[in-house]
Amino acid sequence: MQIEGYSGGLSRLRADVLFVSCFEDIRPIQGLASEVDWIYSGVFSKMLMQNHFSGGLGEALLIPTDEKLHVPKVILLGLGKSTAYGESEFQKMVSVLFKTISGLNVGDCAIGVETITALLSPIEPQALASSLLEAWRSKGYIGSVQMTFVFNDQARARVFQHKMTDGCVKKETQSQYISE
Repeated sequence: MQIEGYSGGLSRLRADVLFVSCFEDIRPIQGLASEVDWIYSGVFSKMLMQNHFSGGLGEALLIPTDEKLHVPKVILLGLGKSTAYGESEFQKMVSVLFKTISGLNVGDCAIGVETITALLSPIEPQALASSLLEAWRSKGYIGSVQMTFVFNDQARARVFQHKMTDGCVKKETQSQYISE
């Protein structure tokens, strides 16, 4: 598995699938999900208003992108209630993300990390990378996957890239949030 950081515009991002996320109790949706929602004329907002998606923990909504982006599929992941979001919810989200990546059998995926890690001050994107790498290894998957972490802030993307070595998280950045 190879992991890198990205902070450019969505119109230049290339991947097989893009994962964005939202909380159940924060409206309007924020972060990268709101940018995708705007590009696609409120597709996520409409699904939320029509109660086809609530943002509950573990929910996933797939939309095809109709070539507006260089990413054929976007998946909106529900993170549950922001007030209850903690380590166990983070682990559940990592599990759903991992299962979805495995089920889609994609070779190149992008993940919007700002919302996923925003409410968990000790969880940095490096911990998310570690969790995903560990989950991938523990399930015996050896396939080649390119994972791009999408940041809103170019400086954070550079720091993240610096803390990665050859697609692996450097030892000093590994955290207690590794998936079992």
